[in-house]
Amino acid sequence: MIGDRIKELREKRGLTQKQLSEDPYLNLNINTLASYERNLREPKIDMIVKLAHYFGVTTDYLLGVSEHKSDENSAISKQIPLSDKSIDFLKSVPPELQPTLDLLLSDPNFENFLLEVMTYIYSLKHGESSESVDIISYKLNEEINKAGSSYTPSEITKIISRLLPRLQQAKVIEALERLINSMVEHDKRD
Repeated sequence: MIGDRIKELREKRGLTQKQLSEDPYLNLNINTLASYERNLREPKIDMIVKLAHYFGVTTDYLLGVSEHKSDENSAISKQIPLSDKSIDFLKSVPPELQPTLDLLLSDPNFENFLLEVMTYIYSLKHGESSESVDIISYKLNEEINKAGSSYTPSEITKIISRLLPRLQQAKVIEALERLINSMVEHDKRD
């Protein structure tokens, strides 16, 4: 709701309700502001426009229609689904690092690297992919049976579950190495 957004923006600026209400541009009664923030009242359209301008956000953001604070970020997100934080980060990259960032993002190995990172993060956050554990367990179980060991399939699965994050971390490192090597090769050609 709009009151939550007003409060969030006010607090991010480190302002009290009193300080915001006393701003001559807004000419806002403190009780009115408090009722907005508690979602007991909604501001009129002219006040919505003033508040959006004051905080440097779009009226759509203030109204909760958009998650993007600026028109520019909203337009970018329609083409590339990124958050304001990601868009702002990309826009803030120093000019001397932009060629490196461009090279990184345009490298054909970058997608594979991202997929490995996502798999690794997912495994840490949600536990390992049961499919990966099952495949590795099956292969390992075959090898152990050939060797005549007495591990049960559930014990093997537990062992692999402990090892899988390390295996996935190694895959991330390998993908990063491929990406770096590819970027170095590209740099040598230029």
